[in-house]
Amino acid sequence: MDRHKLTRLASSCRDWLLLAALLLWCTALHAAGGLGMSVMDTPDGVTVTAVQADGPAARVGIQPGDAVLAVQSQAIANAEQLTVLVRAHPAQEALELTISRDGWTRSVRLLPQAPPLPAAQGNVASAEQREWEQQGDRHAYAGKFADAVAAYQKALAAGPPRASIYHGLGWNYYNLGRYQEADQAFRQAISMDPHNANTLLTMGTTQMQLGRNEAAREYWQKASTLDPAGEIGNIARTNLAKTAYNAQLKGAGPAVAGRSDAQKAIIAVGDFQVKAVKATTEIGDGLREMLHTALHNSGYFIVVERMDIQGLAAEQALSRSRMARADSALPEGRMDVAEIMVYAAVTEFEPEAKSANWFNVIPKAPLAISQKYNEAHMALDMRVVEVASGRVLATQRIPGLAISMQASLSTVLPGTRVGIPVSLSMYRSTPMELAIRDCIQKSVMYVINNTPEDYYSHH
Repeated sequence: MDRHKLTRLASSCRDWLLLAALLLWCTALHAAGGLGMSVMDTPDGVTVTAVQADGPAARVGIQPGDAVLAVQSQAIANAEQLTVLVRAHPAQEALELTISRDGWTRSVRLLPQAPPLPAAQGNVASAEQREWEQQGDRHAYAGKFADAVAAYQKALAAGPPRASIYHGLGWNYYNLGRYQEADQAFRQAISMDPHNANTLLTMGTTQMQLGRNEAAREYWQKASTLDPAGEIGNIARTNLAKTAYNAQLKGAGPAVAGRSDAQKAIIAVGDFQVKAVKATTEIGDGLREMLHTALHNSGYFIVVERMDIQGLAAEQALSRSRMARADSALPEGRMDVAEIMVYAAVTEFEPEAKSANWFNVIPKAPLAISQKYNEAHMALDMRVVEVASGRVLATQRIPGLAISMQASLSTVLPGTRVGIPVSLSMYRSTPMELAIRDCIQKSVMYVINNTPEDYYSHH
């Protein structure tokens, strides 16, 4: 296999990995329906991200930041498991959650609120149909996707068609890799309940698997419009930004992605402190410029310059001086003021965090195979600050990671173990370059998701 084919193969594999990461991101946040709260997977476990005022969770004292450890004394591993268990819990029965906060753990009992039946659902489901649907939910949680499909099909046969059943059917077809059937099931669900943002969001993910990128973006835009302030809308906007940003990195797609409503927030990038041992001030300046460019290209922000504010002021003063042409004077009071400031510190910069070399001679042949492994890390400690109040809205460590592997086939000099390399390189860029790109992309997503919705009000 020649070098060009290997390069294309590596690029194809990387694209699939990006798609897999996108799909994982898409399912990372969940609305714990009926509990009045939203949760997401974090390194600390299943964490509450929002609590509905006067909802069941708020009434028992659950707060954002609490960790959910168990449901009905059954330990949970992720937010998806919590969502499925809540759906499968019998209606009108109290649900026990085990909550952890600040080092203590306690159990609370709350009664999930039943969601109103959409008008498009039609007739009320029978007890038999509800039982089959709940069985489908339980099979889905256990990873028995084929059994879940069978249960949802029996639910459809036991009563009038319901959007929630078709949604479950589509999700399990998706997990089985039967994307065409998932597409058909989701279409049925949308035809019965066209304003369900969750179904539209998942339909968009299915379209991505079918290679229908434009259709995926349309479904995500609809989900974002229907849920402008909720978790589902937030996921949809993140997916739109990520796909557009990935397209820009590959040299495809529009130059600007942006929100479906074209609204933007005014933002400025502040100073980058360099605290990592192996990083320099020049590296910090370069990372700041990359973030500046990436925020502008995301289409979510009007980015204003603040690092050379004195230069801008001097140029404006020059335009009104006797040195400038009479018609070149710039009016006063025209400069935009940032509403959000972004600051960062470079806290990790390891071009060769891990490395290994392997060499082996092929028996009975004048050939040897060698492999080199290299892993690069970097991290930015990000702060999103509200200019009007000076409050820190969000702060988090954003990591960047990249791995490269280089293999070579060698001929071996007779009587020795010294190889003469015949390069079969399997990467085009250094790991550090890829780690930086990974970190900057994640940082843009973080700033987008932590800028309050009210600030997206400019064109």
